[in-house]
Amino acid sequence: MICYAAHATTAVNRAALDAAGWGLLCSAAYRWTDPVWRSRARGGHGLALDNGAWTAHNKGVVFDDAAFTRAVLAQDGPDALDFIVCPDVVMDAAGTRAMASRWLAWTLSHTRRVLLPVQDGMEGDALPLSDRVGLFVGGSTEWKERMIPYWARRAQQAGSYCHVGRVNTTRRMNICRNAGVDSIDGSGVSKFKAHLDTIEAGRRVGQLNFRVHP
Repeated sequence: MICYAAHATTAVNRAALDAAGWGLLCSAAYRWTDPVWRSRARGGHGLALDNGAWTAHNKGVVFDDAAFTRAVLAQDGPDALDFIVCPDVVMDAAGTRAMASRWLAWTLSHTRRVLLPVQDGMEGDALPLSDRVGLFVGGSTEWKERMIPYWARRAQQAGSYCHVGRVNTTRRMNICRNAGVDSIDGSGVSKFKAHLDTIEAGRRVGQLNFRVHP
């Protein structure tokens, strides 16, 4: 299971994440053209692009179409990123479906893999999963934890990819590991080096069985 950290704001945290072998899931809401983030697309431990919807949700503002478009177009070719998360609406199934209808084809034309977010109430949806279209498990905390095994199976059956967002505890990491999730991300390790140290200690003694980027 590959681990990505969300936006790390200090040099100390960036260095610690790099040393531990974590990838970076950078939000389109931040300064995508910053050389710190762009350089990761040319090698290192992996780089992926989130759409910025979570940041907009937390700030109580509308999704920034222009920022997402700029971020996608700023990458150095279709193979520069591990994946791009298609725009969605946090904890809104209907809104997320509408976003997928609008953005999926365009985003897929600019990268090798796009992840479709799933939100509460979408478990019955027929999704166009493939080796290039995977899943990003969002949703409320309770729904996410309950549905992780379901979505992991859906992805596996389709020969697709499953990523889980907002994984900040060893318990939730173990849920993902046991379900066979391909990758996770969390912001805790980005904000607090001590949190990263705790997670890494657990991994080293075998409490967590996940792999990082080579």
